[in-house]
Amino acid sequence: MALKRVDSLDFRTEITRKGCCGARRVHPFVLVLLLASCAANPAAPTPPPAAPRPEPAVSADSAAIAGGAPSAALTSEPGVVPPANGAERTDGIAGAPVTESTPTPTSTPTPTRTPSDILTGRDVAFLIDEQGSGLRAIFDVECDKSVKPDDADAKAECVTQSRNKFQPDVLRFEKDEHGKVTLSIYKRLGSTLKEAYVANVVFSDETPDSVKLAISGREQGQRPLFKSGSGVLKVPNDYSLSLEDPRFGELAYSAKIGLVGAK
Repeated sequence: MALKRVDSLDFRTEITRKGCCGARRVHPFVLVLLLASCAANPAAPTPPPAAPRPEPAVSADSAAIAGGAPSAALTSEPGVVPPANGAERTDGIAGAPVTESTPTPTSTPTPTRTPSDILTGRDVAFLIDEQGSGLRAIFDVECDKSVKPDDADAKAECVTQSRNKFQPDVLRFEKDEHGKVTLSIYKRLGSTLKEAYVANVVFSDETPDSVKLAISGREQGQRPLFKSGSGVLKVPNDYSLSLEDPRFGELAYSAKIGLVGAK
């Protein structure tokens, strides 16, 4: 049986329409031609994937924003310094100074005993509070009147001498078994105390935080205090007293136990 000549163009058309080795049943000879046509026109290779595009450079500040970590340049307000050492903030504003909580003030202590009992407590003496009394300021003012303003050495010497002349460094009130009260005033010389004045005193006009003192009887030594004035001793608590002096103003004293030995 003579084979019918088939135009190659028709085969290509058939290939294009059906594809190589399609499911259509064809003559074996046609199949050979189809395979030859597929070999002559291979399928185009799949193109390789495109190379990834390089990411743009990211600054430190941009990275900080993307990562959620604030930078000092972005979070600090003008004129405000960020807190150091990882200090926790209390107002929620970045860079603002940390504020400390203010402690609740305690109530002012008050005497638990009568002023006379506090003053005559066993082994209790009262030491001058120089800072609370402002002695240095008083001596500075007095020396300014007698020393040239530009002579610092002379000023310092004057202040030292004025302080050395101050006698009532320590006050002690002792009550005997008969209720008689003795006032002893001491001058402090380094670590020792020198008795400068002794006299009997009487307390009167006692209130919850004050008592009036009056000199009674014989005196030993030159009186350094209570030369004039009301003689009122203020006792605001169990460990301090204050009194008014014509020259020095208000003098403050702090209670000390065992400062003066027994006589």
